[in-house]
Amino acid sequence: EAKGIALASAVSSIMNKPLVVARNSSKLTEGSTVNIYYVSGTTGKIETMTIAKKAIKRYSKVIFIDDFMRGGGTAKGIKELLSEFDSELVGVGVLISTGEIKDASLNIKSLLTLDKFNLDSKIINFKANYNILW
Repeated sequence: EAKGIALASAVSSIMNKPLVVARNSSKLTEGSTVNIYYVSGTTGKIETMTIAKKAIKRYSKVIFIDDFMRGGGTAKGIKELLSEFDSELVGVGVLISTGEIKDASLNIKSLLTLDKFNLDSKIINFKANYNILW
């Protein structure tokens, strides 16, 4: 809900498309909302995702942008939430992902892949993904 917003805002601005933020709790000022529960790919915990009903037009095509993705649970949750709006998730853009995402239907494009991570030796290797166009 917080760390990916700046990245999503930049992409939204570049593409000249509206920005919609999915939150983990609704705000009174948003009015009616649609909520779902999903399993976070990072923590493995059940999380809540909510979007204001007035935020997305029906039958929209949506790109989901996030800063980090481990298992794709949040993207799957977004896809399910968008179905409540009769809208389609056409792609997922991520700054950093692990190699653990297995659902090809999500069409995930990641700028960097976390290739090797070892806290003991303090080694972090990234693999750059240059071919990220949809």
